[in-house]
Amino acid sequence: MRGRRPDQQLLLVAIVFLGLASAVVRYVPGVEAVANATERALTPLQSGLSRGAKRIRATASRPGDAETLRARVEALTFENERLQNENLQVQDLKRENRQLRDELDFVHQRPDLDLMGASIAGHRVASEPGPILRSIKLDIGRADGLGPRMTVVNHRGLIGQITRLTDHWSDVMLITDPRSRVSGRIDRSGKTGMVFGLANGELIMRHIPQDQADQAGAAPNVQVGDIVETSGMSRRFPAQITIGQVIEVRQNDVAKWQEALIRPTVDFGALEVAMVLRDWVPDLQAEAEAAEEPGLVDEVEAETQP
Repeated sequence: MRGRRPDQQLLLVAIVFLGLASAVVRYVPGVEAVANATERALTPLQSGLSRGAKRIRATASRPGDAETLRARVEALTFENERLQNENLQVQDLKRENRQLRDELDFVHQRPDLDLMGASIAGHRVASEPGPILRSIKLDIGRADGLGPRMTVVNHRGLIGQITRLTDHWSDVMLITDPRSRVSGRIDRSGKTGMVFGLANGELIMRHIPQDQADQAGAAPNVQVGDIVETSGMSRRFPAQITIGQVIEVRQNDVAKWQEALIRPTVDFGALEVAMVLRDWVPDLQAEAEAAEEPGLVDEVEAETQP
């Protein structure tokens, strides 16, 4: 210890040495008497050391010292919580910066699209059991040049289509909604089909042509791992926007078509920002297709938000 004098240190060393010596000499013939004498000499010193240790413990347990320790612990706990909060804020800033950088890269990759950024202002979960997301709300609307049925995307792919809007807000139906359908194209093979939302929040691509049995060795029309993107054939959505990846193929030898389950590339449970294609408006044919789908017609609100 810092305050211990040199003579005290020597005394402790001597005590330890004598204690060890007394333990050893017990096993040396003819010196047991010396060992007993050593023990008798050490007993008062050991008692004194024991009393000193008790005094030290008593000093540490005094109310003033306990309060000091308690205050120190509280201060360290507060500092730890502050540093943890700052670390979380730094991680959030890094994530937002990475997300914005990804969005900017997507804008640079698609200079043919007039994209306008928006924040996700709200989410609507389906009434069915389970946390299945059906729509989102954007913080932009008519006043920002938006119109009904405009396409909504992010850097990962297709999100959905505007179904109703006011001057300052827009509701977007996601492609995972069972009412949604998108004309899709398998990037590897070029085969097309219709992508529908499912009640469990996944996607299924139907009406994919069956593989030709007479073309031995030919690559399949669809296989696990294929990337599916918008085909642009229906003119409801622009072409070459990623929809998802095939995770399962369903075939039937007697059916004309085959199906594929698709995992969306967009993480709908973590949406924070999105982009709207302002220069893409579905043509009349697309409007006719939309008229066959409940939920896409007569959903544009006439009111404007004050």
